[in-house]
Amino acid sequence: MRLNEGLELIGRGAFSGCPKLKYVVIPSTVTSIGSGAFECEALYCNVERRPLGWKRDFASINTKVYWKGDWEYKNGIPIPINS
Repeated sequence: MRLNEGLELIGRGAFSGCPKLKYVVIPSTVTSIGSGAFECEALYCNVERRPLGWKRDFASINTKVYWKGDWEYKNGIPIPINS
């Protein structure tokens, strides 16, 4: 799933308990993410590192987080570089 550019806030627990969610692409416009917002296989972030407005525990411990420069699109799907 790709979140829309322009999105600024993702609330606490917004995508927790979504076991079928494989990945989420977070746009660079997101300035705030609440605790436990994501529980999925992978997050692909369009920022180089966690912004101050993103809680440290924005993703579950089992969610792999990739930052800008660590992933790319192939056939419209985000994948880690060097995979």
